[in-house]
Amino acid sequence: MKKKVFLTLIVVLIMAVSCAVILSGCNNGNNEVTDIRVEDTEIFMAPRGEPSTYKINAYVLPTNAKNQNVYFRYDDDKDREFISIDSNGLVKARAVKNEITYNEYDEEVKTPIPIYIFIHSRDNPRISLKISILVEEVAVTRVYFPQSENKVFFEDETTLIRPQTIKPIVEPAHAIIGRELSYTIAETDVLSIETSPDSTTATIIPKKIGATVVTVNTRPIGAFDEPLRAHAVFQVVYAALHYSIKLDSPISALNQIQGESAKIAFSLVQDSPKSDPNPEISWYINDTPINQEGARNTVKLIYDVKNLPQGEYRVKVVLSNVSEEKIIESDLIRIYQPLRQMRLNVLDAASGLTYNFAKGDILRINATKSNAEFPPEGYQWSIAKYDATGQTQIGNTEYVQTGIKAVDEIGGAQVADLNYVLREEGLYKVTVRPIIKGAPRSVNVETLNINVSGENAGNDLRNVLVEGKPFDEEKTEYMPYITWNRLPYETGNIYVEVKKQAGADYSIQSFKTLDIPSMYDRQGIFIPSDIASLDEDFSVRIKGDRFGWTPWHDYNAKLNESKYTYFDPIWLNHNRYISNIEDLGMLLNELVIFRPEIEGMSKMGTAEDGEQYNGKLIYRFELFSPYDFNAEEQASYAPLHPETDILYPNDPNRQRFAAMMIAALRTYVETTDVALTVESANQNGEYRVSFAFPALMESFKTKESTGTVKAENDLFAKEGTGVIETLPIDLLEGRIVETTDQLFYAAMLGYRPLPVENSPADEAYKIARYVIRNVVKPNMTTEEKILAIYDFISKNTFYDYGLVEHIDTPDDQVFDYDGFHIEGVLKASFDMDGEVTGIFPGKAVCDGIAKTMSLFLSMLGISNTRQVGVDSMGVAHVWNLALLNGKYYVIDGTWALRELNEGATRYEFISHKFLLTTDKEAYGVGTSDAKLSQYGKFEYKAEAPLYTGYKYAIGIVGEKIYDKFVDTEAELEYLIKNYLVPKVDASTPMLLCDIAFNLSYPVEGNFVYDLYLESSYANTLTYSEYLKENRHQAEIVSKIASILSEIEPATTVQIQVITVLSVEKNNVLALKLYHQE
Repeated sequence: MKKKVFLTLIVVLIMAVSCAVILSGCNNGNNEVTDIRVEDTEIFMAPRGEPSTYKINAYVLPTNAKNQNVYFRYDDDKDREFISIDSNGLVKARAVKNEITYNEYDEEVKTPIPIYIFIHSRDNPRISLKISILVEEVAVTRVYFPQSENKVFFEDETTLIRPQTIKPIVEPAHAIIGRELSYTIAETDVLSIETSPDSTTATIIPKKIGATVVTVNTRPIGAFDEPLRAHAVFQVVYAALHYSIKLDSPISALNQIQGESAKIAFSLVQDSPKSDPNPEISWYINDTPINQEGARNTVKLIYDVKNLPQGEYRVKVVLSNVSEEKIIESDLIRIYQPLRQMRLNVLDAASGLTYNFAKGDILRINATKSNAEFPPEGYQWSIAKYDATGQTQIGNTEYVQTGIKAVDEIGGAQVADLNYVLREEGLYKVTVRPIIKGAPRSVNVETLNINVSGENAGNDLRNVLVEGKPFDEEKTEYMPYITWNRLPYETGNIYVEVKKQAGADYSIQSFKTLDIPSMYDRQGIFIPSDIASLDEDFSVRIKGDRFGWTPWHDYNAKLNESKYTYFDPIWLNHNRYISNIEDLGMLLNELVIFRPEIEGMSKMGTAEDGEQYNGKLIYRFELFSPYDFNAEEQASYAPLHPETDILYPNDPNRQRFAAMMIAALRTYVETTDVALTVESANQNGEYRVSFAFPALMESFKTKESTGTVKAENDLFAKEGTGVIETLPIDLLEGRIVETTDQLFYAAMLGYRPLPVENSPADEAYKIARYVIRNVVKPNMTTEEKILAIYDFISKNTFYDYGLVEHIDTPDDQVFDYDGFHIEGVLKASFDMDGEVTGIFPGKAVCDGIAKTMSLFLSMLGISNTRQVGVDSMGVAHVWNLALLNGKYYVIDGTWALRELNEGATRYEFISHKFLLTTDKEAYGVGTSDAKLSQYGKFEYKAEAPLYTGYKYAIGIVGEKIYDKFVDTEAELEYLIKNYLVPKVDASTPMLLCDIAFNLSYPVEGNFVYDLYLESSYANTLTYSEYLKENRHQAEIVSKIASILSEIEPATTVQIQVITVLSVEKNNVLALKLYHQE
C-alpha cells in the first residue's frame, strides 16, 4: 500500500512540474540567456594540497531559460599547462604561472600572474563571463579554532554519536607554506588527539571527565621563525543519560487482578558505563509520584498494585543532572476485573445444541471472555465420551492443557485455543477451566456436545506441495506455502492443519482460508509465521468443502535462508524448487504447452547452441530438489532403458536428475520432441539444466485411415428440460489459449479458457459448448453427464487405425496429426457468423480422445486428470481419471471403441465397461493378467466400479426398476424381451450393445449365483472358483437363448455373444442382435 501511495505522489509531482513548465512557456515564450553568474570571479589556488582544487558553480539568468547549460574556454590555450577544467567546472591547479622580470640588480624575479577563463552560454555563446584564477605558493599568516570553548561527550562504542572532529581555520585559505599542523594537550589524561594524514583535521578522543586546553601549531617556515599558535578549551562531559527500566518480576506480573495484592519489581539499568552514574531519580505510576519509603534516588523499586483500580498503567522514572532530564517508561501494566465467565466458540461447524463432525476431523474451539476480565495463561480442557443418550460417561475423562495462541502479525490468523483430533465415533462432552496464575480455576462456562460420525471419504485436492514463497513483492520475507492442482470449480473454503511433532495431537494447529483471507492468493495458502516457518520441519494436510482430509505431506528444512530464491515464482505459480516428479512434470508441461518466454531463463536457439538446440526455444534453469528418486520411487514410473536413458553413467548426481526428467516427461508431459542436458549437479540437490522444445504447431495434418463402420449401438439417452448456458467453468479465472492443447490443459487446471479469436482453440471450444448444450441436460446427475459425454465421444469418433500403422520420418511425425489432438475428435460445420451448425464424425487415437474427454469434464466442473501406461507390446496408452464422490474413476473413451470384423467390414461398437471403473477392473492392474502398466502416483483411486453405463433405467415393472446391470433372471428376461429385441427392425437390422451381471452377492435370488446353485459345478467348485474359471458365461449364453425362444409370437431376431469384455471380473458381455433371414 505504501508503495502505491509513493508512486501516486511521484505521478502528482511529475504532473505539477509539467504544468509549471507549460504555464511558464505560455508566459515567457522561448526564454534566452541574458547573464551568467558565479560565486566569485577571482579565485586563489595552490599547485598542491587541499587548495589545488576548486569547483566553479555557474548558473544562467533567467532561471527558466530554455537552455541552462554552459561551457568553459581558456583565454589562452597554453594555460592548460597550469590548470585543467572539466565540463562540470572542476578546476585542478598544476603549476604556478609566473611573469619573469628583472630587478635593479639584474636578478630574475618571478611574479605569479592570473589565468583567465571564460564561461559561455550554450544557448547564446555571446553571453559570457570572465574569471581569473591565480595559482601561487603563499605562507599561512593566521590559524585559529572556530570556537574557543568546546564540549565533548564521554560516549562509548554503544552510542550513535561519533568522536568529535575539529578543523582549525588557516588564513589565507589557499596558503600551503606552513600549513602542516600539530597539536599539544595540556592535560593528556582528559583526552587524546589523532591527526589526519594531511593534518587538516583531528579527532578528539575523550578519556575522562574534565577540561583541558588544546593548542594548534603551524610548522615554522624558517629556521628562526616561531610557529603560529591558537588555543581552545575542550571540556569532556558525561554522555547522555543512557538508562532503561528492567522488569525483575516474570512478564506475567504485568497482568494483575483488581483488589489482589501483587508486588512488581523493577530496576534501573545503566546502559552505558560512561553515562552519569549519579543522576537524581524519581519514580512515578503514570503521572503520580510514588512516595513510598525508599522510592527516591534508588535504582530498585518494588510496587504493590493492590490499590490500583481497573485500567492501564506504566511505571516511569525521571532522571536528571546538571545538563539533562530524561523520562523512561516501563511496559504496560494492566489491571483487570476477576474472570467470572467464559464462552466457547466451535469453529468450522454450524451452531446448535450439538456440533457434528466426522471421524478424523480436528475439533477447533476458541475460548472468549470480556476484555475487562483477567486473561488466563492457558486452559485445561476436559473431554469425555458418552453413550448415545448423553447420560452415561464411557471411560475416563481426558484432560488436555493448552496455552494461549498469539495472533500472527502478518496473516492475522486467530489460531484455535484447542485443536483436538476426533479419533473415534460417538458423543463427546467438552468444557474448560482457565489457568490463572498457574492453577485451573472454576468459572461459569458451558459444556459442548460434540457428535462424531464416520470419516469423510476421498479428497479433491491432488498433488499437494509444501514449499515456500515470498510474501511480498520486495521479497523481504519468505513463508511456507501450500499448493495443489487447481480445480475446475470454485472452492468455498480450504482447511489447513500443521503438525510439528509426530504423534502429539496437541502440537497440531489449524486454520482456514476464511479466517485469514490475506494468506490465500487463489493459487495457494501461506502458513502464518506463528504456526510454522521455513527453517523447521513440519507436516501439513488440507481439505476442501466437499470431501475429507488429504494425507500428511512433509516439509523438510533443507534450504538455508540465502537460497530461498529457489522459491521465487518463475512462471505463474511454478518455482525452481522441485518437490517430486509430478511437480517437475507440471512445470515441464506448462513449458511444453504454452512455451512462455521467461526473462533470463529462456531464448531461441541458434546454430551456436548446437544442432539439438538450433531453432528451438531453450530453457535454462538452476533448480533445487530435496526429492530422493530412489528405487522405491522409480517403481511408480516407466523403467529406464539401459541404452537410451543412461545419459551420465559416470556422474550419479547428473544422472539422478536426468532420470527424474525422463520420468516426468513420459508420465505427465504432452508428447513432444525435447533436447535435454543436465549441465551440473551436486549431492545437495542443486542442478543446472537446459532443455528445448520445437515451435508450437497451430494446426495439424489429417491422415486417411482404413474405413470403419459405426454400428448402431444401444446408448444412454435421457430427455431433459432446458439448455445449459452457464457452465461451472464460466465462473473461474480466465486464461488466454490459442492451441487445443492449451485449451484442454488450462481447463483441466481450473481456468476459464479465453480462446484467441479464430484460433484452433476458439473453434474447438465453440464445438465443445455446442455439444454440451445438445447432450447434457440441467436435470442430469454428475454420473449421467459423464455418461452422456462418454457416449457422444464414442459414437462420434472412429479409432484412427491409419495412425497406428504410420511410419515416422523426420518431416512426417505421427504426433503432427490431428488424431493426437482435440482437432481429431471435434469437427463441425460453421455458419457465416462462426456459430456451429452441425457435428461431423471425428477420427483419433487415445491421446486425442483423452484430451477431448478432459476438456468436457473440466467444462462441467468435474475434476479430472490423464494417466499414461504401456501395454505388453510397448505401445503407450492414455486415459482419463475423473473425480466422483471423492474418488478417481477410470474413463477410457478409447477402449470403449470395441471392434467387430465381419468379412471385409470393420464395425465399431461402444462398451460401457470402461466408464467410471477401476484400473484393476479395466486393465487388470495389480493382477497377474494385467493388460498394461500404468505410471505415476495418483491418490484416492476408486476401489470398485460404478457400472454407470448399465444402471440407467430401461423400464419399471411394479416397484422394480430394471436396467442393464442384471441382478435377477426377471430383469434379464425384461431386458431381452421388452427392451432389446423391439429395437431391431427394418431401420435397424443389427444392434450391438453390452450388458453387465452382478457377481458380487452370492445369495439366493441373485441371477448368477442361482445359475451356480443349479449347475453341476456347485458340488465341485466354490462360487469364486466357478466365476474364476468362467463357467458362468456359457450358462448365461444358454439362458439368453432360452429366453429368446420363449418370445411369442416367435421372433426372427437372433442374439450372439460376440465378446466378453472383462479383466478382473467376467461380468460384461457384448451382444449382437440381428434378423435371421
